[in-house]
Amino acid sequence: MGKIMRVNLSESKVVVEDVPKEYQGLGGRGLSSHVVGREVPPKADPLGPENKLIFSAGILAGTAVPNTGRLSVGAKSPLTNGIKEANAGGTFGQKMGLLGLAAIVLEGKPKPPPSLRPPAGRGRPRPPGAPLQNHAQGSQGVSRGPHHHTSLPGRPRYSPAEQSRVPGETQRRDG
Repeated sequence: MGKIMRVNLSESKVVVEDVPKEYQGLGGRGLSSHVVGREVPPKADPLGPENKLIFSAGILAGTAVPNTGRLSVGAKSPLTNGIKEANAGGTFGQKMGLLGLAAIVLEGKPKPPPSLRPPAGRGRPRPPGAPLQNHAQGSQGVSRGPHHHTSLPGRPRYSPAEQSRVPGETQRRDG
């Protein structure tokens, strides 16, 4: 593995670079700990933009060696202010290795998403769980097609032609 992908959330930029000489031969927990130890200032706020979140695969990830696809995730901990690491199985580490990535480093702090507000006087608050209303349907809710209506909550009722195509559905009698 020879690349580190750096995702700068403050600038919305992604840079892929070769693994620096001081990090070569490291993977997993060793690589994530070295990145945090060398690139995050000791007095940095763990929840601030100077902290980094590192996803690092083991040095044998992406090879045919069994059980080498584990993933290490490390950062400066808000609990201890030290370097903390978590380890996970699955295919993510193996796929990183197949892509030639030793680590993905998330840096910076994203800008808050824009808030969307309706024009003045046009929007009304809706209680949680209240159905959405479609202006074309009035208070009937959103139209789901000519044959879609429910006889039981969460249970669609089909036309006779549709029932024959739905596995496990039997003809129901209305009445």
